[in-house]
Amino acid sequence: MNVINAEFEATAEQYKLLARKTINQADLEKYVKLVFNVKDGEETSTRMKNILEEVTGLFEAGKGKTFPLFVEPTGRATTQSQSICPTNVATTPTTA
Repeated sequence: MNVINAEFEATAEQYKLLARKTINQADLEKYVKLVFNVKDGEETSTRMKNILEEVTGLFEAGKGKTFPLFVEPTGRATTQSQSICPTNVATTPTTA
């Protein structure tokens, strides 16, 4: 049972680290191209351009943008897009 708990804790810690990461539009485009196996310098097809446009639209204005503010351990209020660590959820409204 201790092994299972340790594995769970390790996984939870990795999720917390990922939740603290930020991403910008250039990094997002690189990631999408990596996922869809688009080589550097390769001409982007119309379909790939459409996929990038859709993903970028969701990144900029998707459901995640409507989540309430979170409070970082430092006390700084951030939006969902900046930090999604669920342990930092503010229980009362805050100002940025």
